[in-house]
Amino acid sequence: MKKEGRFKNGKLQYYNLPRGDGGGSYEVAGINVKYHPSKARRLKSLIVSGKNEQAYEEAVEYIIDYTRRVRDWHPDVRVQCYLRDMAFNRGPTGCAKILQHALKTAKSYNGEIDGKVGSVTRAAAKNHKAEDLLLRLVLSRQWYEREVVGRNEKSRFWAGLVNRWIDAVQTCLEIGDPYHSKR
Repeated sequence: MKKEGRFKNGKLQYYNLPRGDGGGSYEVAGINVKYHPSKARRLKSLIVSGKNEQAYEEAVEYIIDYTRRVRDWHPDVRVQCYLRDMAFNRGPTGCAKILQHALKTAKSYNGEIDGKVGSVTRAAAKNHKAEDLLLRLVLSRQWYEREVVGRNEKSRFWAGLVNRWIDAVQTCLEIGDPYHSKR
């Protein structure tokens, strides 16, 4: 949340999006008015009313709730963290397609890239160690952006997207390996 939101004097702010961003005219903590209109309007209203702390708390809860369904797609909390970031930015269906593409590149998934995570996708995902799958997910995010969204290196947003993907995976890796951590 701290990386997604913008703050002034420690208070969460709403901010206008640049032309071509694709998220509408403004957002609060990554919650944009195009894809999350009622929540974005609610958060902006709270901020305008000086209720920044309440807006922050509601934004955190909304992001957690919106991304909750992806947590069962892999047993490692580091992968869950990255899946949540992808689900928040590309929606749960986009996240599922990115995961399925990553698994196909590893030749461990023979299903369709249909954006529906069922037992076949989950079983294939569980066969991958977090570090390997995270690298494949970063690369598959690039595939998704190019092939599904239609953005590439020529887009003025590309460098920022790449930085975001790398920053997100580094943040998730910093959580540590829960299976091999010292107690």
